[in-house]
Amino acid sequence: MDNLNQFETENGILKAYLGSGSEVVIPDGIHTIADGVFKGMAGLIKVTLPLSVKSIGVGAFKGCKKLKEINMPEGLQEVGDYAFNRCHDLEEIVFPKTMTTLGNYAFLYCDGLKKVVIEGPKRIGKAAFSHN
Repeated sequence: MDNLNQFETENGILKAYLGSGSEVVIPDGIHTIADGVFKGMAGLIKVTLPLSVKSIGVGAFKGCKKLKEINMPEGLQEVGDYAFNRCHDLEEIVFPKTMTTLGNYAFLYCDGLKKVVIEGPKRIGKAAFSHN
């Protein structure tokens, strides 16, 4: 498990991840995963988001090729453009009913997806699941 000092945060926003673990547990109290925080971390396999997360930024997990598992907690409202682009090993996503927006190309080239459950969002962006 990662230590809290591996997270750079400001006012509830996760601005950077300084660790290199394959399994990351985001600390409680984080409401926003900023743009590009985990971009290109090819060794990342599992991410656990706290219930406090409301927003996942643009390209936040882009290029995390081995990311296999991430929870979308009840309370999550938006997932930004290209947020999970090229997360090839991601197999299942369950969007909570609290979701309002799924960004453009959010899951572009997530060719390992086998199951998507959409309770929300109200708006699904252009080509959100293209090339899967």
